[in-house]
Amino acid sequence: METPKHESADAIISKAEDKKAILAIIEIYIVGLRSGRVDLLKKAFHDNAIMYGFSVENKTSEGNIERLYNTIEKNGPLPYVTSKNTILHLTDNTALVLAELKNTSPCQNSTDYLSLMKINGSWKIISKVYQLSHAH
Repeated sequence: METPKHESADAIISKAEDKKAILAIIEIYIVGLRSGRVDLLKKAFHDNAIMYGFSVENKTSEGNIERLYNTIEKNGPLPYVTSKNTILHLTDNTALVLAELKNTSPCQNSTDYLSLMKINGSWKIISKVYQLSHAH
């Protein structure tokens, strides 16, 4: 019978620190949306990040993260946006986060799946896949 493997204290601390850093990056993303600050969004996303998703009418949107920056610059802040963030999976250098955003517009919510990578010791969002829905 195989003996269960136990994580070292250092590994447990490292994973806890990664979780904290990942959620901080997601919070920077949300604050950037809420305040309309593209400079904050750029701190959360990798320079070459991509974004794919569906509108409430199920029309697809695809391209680089500049589309998000342009939308925020054009439409302004989302002052009432809130988010429930859940780390769905975490490895040493990758993570998948579910961000359930409410009030992305007066009548829309967004379900975002955010892929992150730890590059040179820093977590960055490398892709956003989303579905917009009508707010209830």
